[in-house]
Amino acid sequence: MNQTMRPRRNPLLQAEDLPSGETVVVRPQDGQAVVLNTMGGVVWDLCDGRHAVEDIAAFICSQLRGAALESVTRDVQALTQQLVVAGLVEDVDSCGKQPSTR
Repeated sequence: MNQTMRPRRNPLLQAEDLPSGETVVVRPQDGQAVVLNTMGGVVWDLCDGRHAVEDIAAFICSQLRGAALESVTRDVQALTQQLVVAGLVEDVDSCGKQPSTR
């Protein structure tokens, strides 16, 4: 995956933050829901098309003392790739084309 990906949430989705810290993302067209843990919810919130994957990882590292940027970046890349495959986010740099999943 391109490390300069700038993920943007699918605007057709609805999301709700739960008291547990989890975030539920629902696709209204089919009622399918995805539950993101607390950190996944932070990534989701930052998928606004302005933040690159590295920006998201750097923010998370700034909030977690001792977190290794390289490791967090890999985790954010993996999560955003899963969200792309699920149709929940897209790469704004792909001009509407889905990035390669290879």
